[in-house]
Amino acid sequence: LGDEIVHQRGEGWRWAGVRHRGRGITYVYLPYGPALEHPDRLGDAIDAIRASGAELGADFVRVEPDLEVASGREAAAAEAVLAARGAARVRSVQPRHTLVLDLRRTEEELRAELLSGRRRSINAAARKGVSIRRTREPREVEEFLRLIRMTGERNRFDPHPDEYYRTVCTTLFGLQVASLYLAEVEGQSVAGVIAFESPTTGYYAHAADDPERSRQIVAAAPLAWQIVLDCRAEGRTAFDFWGVIPDDSVEHPWAGFSRFKKTFGGRLVTRPGTFDLPLRPWRYRAYRAAREMRAARRGRPPAVPA
Repeated sequence: LGDEIVHQRGEGWRWAGVRHRGRGITYVYLPYGPALEHPDRLGDAIDAIRASGAELGADFVRVEPDLEVASGREAAAAEAVLAARGAARVRSVQPRHTLVLDLRRTEEELRAELLSGRRRSINAAARKGVSIRRTREPREVEEFLRLIRMTGERNRFDPHPDEYYRTVCTTLFGLQVASLYLAEVEGQSVAGVIAFESPTTGYYAHAADDPERSRQIVAAAPLAWQIVLDCRAEGRTAFDFWGVIPDDSVEHPWAGFSRFKKTFGGRLVTRPGTFDLPLRPWRYRAYRAAREMRAARRGRPPAVPA
């Protein structure tokens, strides 16, 4: 999070990202960017991004067009525009597939879309003593850190470093574009969500819980539902659950939380994915080769650039 924030806007497109320097490589990463007003603007946006990346001294730019591709034909068309400019698909950083709720509907319509078991767990929350609290106090992130450590141990993954969450919350809470939601029972936090908030969309960005206590009372469901209701009440038109698997595979590591998110209804949205645009090809090739060698030694594929 010591990286430089960079951004640019043009006719029908905009993007914000970070310039990162490390291990002999400089790159610009645009999470879910560029954002486009129309698919036809993708080529112009990528041309501008290439020029900006060169001015910033980047060896490559990593892009993730915020563009819904509802069919194989639309996905192929977007990839062709990117390939014509030298971009190549790489392993996704942000999820390609997500679930989006349309908040322009009434609360009754949203509730009707819930699976019946999910409605029951939400309705039972108050009887089980669950209360939901929303905060933008940076010091409260320590409760979330306690929960995310337990979640990581249970699901065998390494969360971001504590300082990442602290910096995200301190920065975004101050800008009034994120909130921490905590589900509590008898004054003890049993589940938490860091939600991002744009003018039009709420995002279920980071979630954690106490594996034993939350499972007993199903605190995650009323917590997510309250965030949805708050986003709707504050005038947002969509709620993005930030990543699901598109099918019902039980083998995928995301199967559990994807199944949970799908109980809220919504529409599956697919984006083109993550692409690298090399600006200094020989340095980029050396970087990729080094990463692949390190990943092979660790026995797993490379993920987010280091």
